[in-house]
Amino acid sequence: MRLSRLTLPAAGLAADFDLGALATEGAFTSLPDVGAELYPWIPVRMIMRNRFDNIGLARRVAEPWIVFHGRGDSEIPFAHGEAIALVGPTARLVPLDAEHDDGVVADRQTALRELMALAAGLSKPIEPQGTQRR
Repeated sequence: MRLSRLTLPAAGLAADFDLGALATEGAFTSLPDVGAELYPWIPVRMIMRNRFDNIGLARRVAEPWIVFHGRGDSEIPFAHGEAIALVGPTARLVPLDAEHDDGVVADRQTALRELMALAAGLSKPIEPQGTQRR
């Protein structure tokens, strides 16, 4: 199984820095949530040390955020993307006609349209280095 490894660093950076905008694909709510879904007979939420809590980070992201998630994602259920979009104050869920590993590539027309709209709505150009929030 290939998890959305880049979502956590991206959400973490966006929670701590003014990056301008954020786009993620196939994000999970937290690693214990994924573990509990895969292994319901193990108390994963109690014993897991690495939380990778995207839900907690989502509450702190102030930039416009597109949460891309494939409707057919069998590794990270679509409900994870829905949950992140619900708690993120600026997050907007964009369903893709895709599975886990093909996301924005499989539904590139939707993804490109959404990314262009996001870029067009930015009030200032995105700088190569974000500024840290205080």
